[in-house]
Amino acid sequence: MDSSITSETVLIFDAQESVRKEISDVLRNHNFVILASTDIEEGLRFFREANPDIVFLDLALPEKSVELVLETVAKESPDVAVVLLPSKDTLPETIGTFSIDAYDILYRPIQPTMLTHLIRHNRFHTKLMEGATSHVRYLERRTVALEVKISELEKHGAKLVRQNNELAQSDRMVRKAILEREDTKKQLRIVQTAIDKATDSILIVKSNGIAVYFNDSFSTHFGVPPKMGLARLFKNRELASVMKQHVRDHGEFTAEAPMLTRAGTDFPALVSANAIRDEVTGDEGIFYIFSDITEQEKLRKEAYHDSLTELYSRGHFLELLQSNTSLARRHTHPLSLCLCDLDKFKLVNDTYGHVSGDTVLSRFSRIVADEIRSEDVAGRIGGDEFCIFFPHVPADVASICLERIRCRFEAEEFKNDAGDKFGATASFGIADLPLTGVSMEQFLELADQSLYRAKEEGNNCTVSNMERIELPHV
Repeated sequence: MDSSITSETVLIFDAQESVRKEISDVLRNHNFVILASTDIEEGLRFFREANPDIVFLDLALPEKSVELVLETVAKESPDVAVVLLPSKDTLPETIGTFSIDAYDILYRPIQPTMLTHLIRHNRFHTKLMEGATSHVRYLERRTVALEVKISELEKHGAKLVRQNNELAQSDRMVRKAILEREDTKKQLRIVQTAIDKATDSILIVKSNGIAVYFNDSFSTHFGVPPKMGLARLFKNRELASVMKQHVRDHGEFTAEAPMLTRAGTDFPALVSANAIRDEVTGDEGIFYIFSDITEQEKLRKEAYHDSLTELYSRGHFLELLQSNTSLARRHTHPLSLCLCDLDKFKLVNDTYGHVSGDTVLSRFSRIVADEIRSEDVAGRIGGDEFCIFFPHVPADVASICLERIRCRFEAEEFKNDAGDKFGATASFGIADLPLTGVSMEQFLELADQSLYRAKEEGNNCTVSNMERIELPHV
């Protein structure tokens, strides 16, 4: 007897007293509470009240009754194990829309050893699920810690901007003091050394575009300042002119932007530019500071993205969906939302291993990232569940993109470590944001209804606003 687990419950749907007794005699030795019923309505009431750990289902019952039990379990408690009890060796491939492959089978006459094996297998699976849940909680706590670090880094960025402004003001004061007092030369040399050796890249350009100063860090990263403007320093060459115009109009400019080193590599930077004026000579120019924020960007990506698929994490995706939903309502723009998951993904993990399952998830995510636009947003919201929203695009148009994703994914071939080849498919449900006000949760429910319809249609299809999409030429 396994005394380490107690207070577990099983529910038996079986028309034969002898079978119920065979099962009950074994399960009582494993500390199970036994519930049994030959009436489907009574049995479903037991199921909802007792929330059993295992359901035994007699396939000799009418097929519609068997399908009703499977549908209720899948909808209300999908984690509950279901064991099918066939009356003969020949089994149907499906019962209604449910594949027999997804369930454990226990043939009659009941073998106590096989029944005991099923119990141990179920308990082992339960422990795995508990471990997975614990790991998810750990990742959530880690995400919170990363968000705290990001907040601290953002505060540090604001501090750098303030320091940049203070440095520019200090520079003007030092220049004036040099002309007024000869004894300030020593102080200027100290300040000059600090600027020269600063880790941030510093550049001073006169109003005519000629660089009058750059420190060692600037030289290391970018070489000699260009004579024809700063466009080549930025990955987006238009940023240099935009920044210069903004300084002329407002006196300062601050933004995060990718920059290019003289070797051609790019890195994220905090760019700060301030207008400066020599109070004595009247010369004007711009004081630039370029700070490398690669480490901050790395922490931000870890907090906002799913580590396996590199799509947005559930929390950050829902934040973006909330803001885009509000924006679409305010400006009466169309917005469509898609929920999708991989068909029978648990079977892929069970048959080919979790490493192969991770490969399938990663490949699907890359296809999604390839096919959607830059303004579209995709996230992983569960194990094999994904979500995509399409700003300014109605569901019927977005369905074309979803069909491309579906067809590309269906055509992919996978192989596990043993060399076994297999394929995978996905189902998509998409809905338009209603004109009348609905909550974000209600909007998600509309898309989920379309996904549920896609599953009812047999998987591997796209359903838009509860209507199946047929796009044979995508």
